[in-house]
Amino acid sequence: MPLLERIRGVMQFAAMSFALALGACSDAQSGAGGGAGHDASSAGILDAAGNAGRQPQGGAGGDVGGGRAGSAAAGSGAAAGSSAGATAVAGKGLLGADCENDSQCVTGLTCLRASSTELDGAGPANGLCTLVCETNGDCTKLEAGAGCFSYGEHGYCLEACAQGDPADPDSKCRGRGDVACTSVETEAFCLPLCRADVECGGSRFCDRASGLCVDSKPVGDPVGAPCDPTAANPTCRDVCLRSSAEGVTPVTGICVEPCSGGLACMYDDAGTKPGGLCVGPLSEPFGLFDLGYCLPSCTCSKDCPTFAAKCRAWTSAEADYKDFIGKAGLCLDSTEGSSELTCP
Repeated sequence: MPLLERIRGVMQFAAMSFALALGACSDAQSGAGGGAGHDASSAGILDAAGNAGRQPQGGAGGDVGGGRAGSAAAGSGAAAGSSAGATAVAGKGLLGADCENDSQCVTGLTCLRASSTELDGAGPANGLCTLVCETNGDCTKLEAGAGCFSYGEHGYCLEACAQGDPADPDSKCRGRGDVACTSVETEAFCLPLCRADVECGGSRFCDRASGLCVDSKPVGDPVGAPCDPTAANPTCRDVCLRSSAEGVTPVTGICVEPCSGGLACMYDDAGTKPGGLCVGPLSEPFGLFDLGYCLPSCTCSKDCPTFAAKCRAWTSAEADYKDFIGKAGLCLDSTEGSSELTCP
């Protein structure tokens, strides 16, 4: 029987904690890491505007390869609103790469498509080149550090990653925006994390709670709604982030959307209109492609949920974010370096 572990991130803001359920084989167990509060300076990735433009895209190998819209290096803000086509990239077909069929993966690997049911009834956005495994050792033969994770009846290999900003964005999790580098005990791995229905092949839906493509559209309370993180049946459409300190009762939480660090998030189903930016940290260090939570965009502070109550105006240096995300500011708990957009 696979061991169902909870991957947990802990941050300073109100001692919040985040949990994502998955199965882990062998020695891959649950992990925790401390993170900074989600003010603009702590994010450390507001200067990586070029990566915000990695928009959700359906299919692999097209004008924009599965989930990797554009490969702008950090700091190249001009690319923020573009969906520049991804050409052939290093790592294509290797463990963790996007795919539509087995022929697009290197010999020995199989392609789990978004329409597949191998991941406990679900599939990964834009496909995933992987291998059936029983232990981590089966995966390290493919790539150093790779781990074996159990989803239902079978285990599958996932690529290892290092948290924090990479020197080259394409070197981390194959440069994919539809995965997130997630802490598991003392290591981190690239776990599938869909962003919009368009990444699920046209007939399935993105379940942001699991990060996978499923048959039924998820329902529940939206981002910002209160929730009980201890409840057996969460009320959130996405996930419930604990907002009360350990030992404090009653236990409270806030509904949030998990996301890939530094990228736009809270997309519409078509994957064309983002509603926020992934700068809510769930690890230390926290950087591009690391598992985080989405902070909504805003026009004034009344738009913001309680966990990020101030609408911080984009600065002139952050104009690319304003243009790409489409609103005047971002909900944060600090307006450092800028000013608050107050409501009339």
